[in-house]
Amino acid sequence: MKHSNVVRHLRKAGCRVHEINCDGGGYAAVCAIGGRVASMRFKGLDENIFWSSPQLHDHAALRRNPWGLTGGPGGVRLWFAPEYAYHWKGRPDLAGFKNYSIPRQSDPGPYEWEECTPSSASLSAKITLDDHRDGSKVTFTVQRAIIATPCPLDSSASALRDLRHVGLRFQHVLKMRRARPSQRVDLWHLIQMPVGSRLLIPTVMKPQPLVYFDPNRRNGWKCEADRLTWQYTGDARAKIGLDVSQVTGRAGVLRRMGNGDWAAVIWQFPVMPGLPYCDGPDERRARQQVCQAWDGYGFGELECHSSSVGMNDPDYAETSLLWCFAGSFAKVNEAAQQLMRRRW
Repeated sequence: MKHSNVVRHLRKAGCRVHEINCDGGGYAAVCAIGGRVASMRFKGLDENIFWSSPQLHDHAALRRNPWGLTGGPGGVRLWFAPEYAYHWKGRPDLAGFKNYSIPRQSDPGPYEWEECTPSSASLSAKITLDDHRDGSKVTFTVQRAIIATPCPLDSSASALRDLRHVGLRFQHVLKMRRARPSQRVDLWHLIQMPVGSRLLIPTVMKPQPLVYFDPNRRNGWKCEADRLTWQYTGDARAKIGLDVSQVTGRAGVLRRMGNGDWAAVIWQFPVMPGLPYCDGPDERRARQQVCQAWDGYGFGELECHSSSVGMNDPDYAETSLLWCFAGSFAKVNEAAQQLMRRRW
């Protein structure tokens, strides 16, 4: 979908949108629905880099309930985990997802705008989630700042020539306010990408993903000596995860743009061995999961988790980076080699 159309539909639905001027001449559109980056575009290309819902034109539905749209509005959003506590009600229904729900406190969430400048946007929220395991509640605050960031490649490097670039820095502060001693919460970042995109997660060994669910036994991912790859088809309804011992702290998704260029989305995220991570397929298997991938409902996702907070360690702050490049396949791969030490 065109970036300009994403912005237009959100505004027609009554949603405030702030456009950040990115290094490289592109733009990122931030809105308060899930504190998301709803769209991002390169200079000279009016195409959203990320997946966006084809139902965005239904302004009444978008205004009434963004999750009435299959997959939500799209883009880069922030949720909170563990998923088994705050999303699933009982044993997961992997066939129809009938007992799965997105908490309204999480998305769209009660976000308030803090400050906007030409190169940044910041939002905050006080959030209370229901823990479906026992009916208790957990309350925390989150601050989310989204800031234009310069290209990480040397301006004289050959990889940068003939490449478009946009980039963002994300800064988060998570503070627990009320919870039972055993309850924890983390930052759950999700990047939605269109069908046909190719995921690449560099690993320090041959990856051994933990399968959350794969009801159709499609097993679309591939594990090689130093990477996990997945060509998104949008219909697998499958999810996998990798723990902190396997990943390098960078991952990417490659896609073809409408003008024929290739675009790479590269995410740098914290990996903190020794700190408590709380997400997993279920409570029993929640073992240090930091990087996840999903395919289904017409899109693919790259997901990253922070370490978690509880009442005994209530504060957490992190910085992550998102870089996007577009150009020829060879040039995009050259940038990927420099930043991820891997090529598609």
